[in-house]
Amino acid sequence: MKNYWNHFVKFLTTYISVKHLFAVPRDMVFLYVLLAVSGVLFIFGLAVKFILSRKFKDKVYKKYLQFFFKWPMVLSVFGFFFAFFAYEGAVYLGYRIWIYCWIIAIISWIIYSIVKVRPNIAKDLESHKKKKEKEKWMRK
Repeated sequence: MKNYWNHFVKFLTTYISVKHLFAVPRDMVFLYVLLAVSGVLFIFGLAVKFILSRKFKDKVYKKYLQFFFKWPMVLSVFGFFFAFFAYEGAVYLGYRIWIYCWIIAIISWIIYSIVKVRPNIAKDLESHKKKKEKEKWMRK
């Protein structure tokens, strides 16, 4: 087990470090950033789907869990797709415009989630708690 851990630490310190990013050519830094953002979105989507869906079983959370699963997965797939073309060296003007649109989509999704979805979750949870209390009171 310790041997595997040493390999993992060596990989992290060699390839996922600022020193390594400054040592590689500029196109590869772009590729690594694309892969890192896409990987984080992909892991976030999987965590929402498989971890949070077990924890939050109420129907209130279902539509929000779907929202927070589908968008990161779609954005991560597009990021992996763009990273493939960055690896192939096909970085041209139209490709960069798509990358900028992808970045704008991620930022707007985050802002929409904070500004619009978060208050809706709070309202739905409040109404759900009132409904649960009413059901509890009716049972008595």
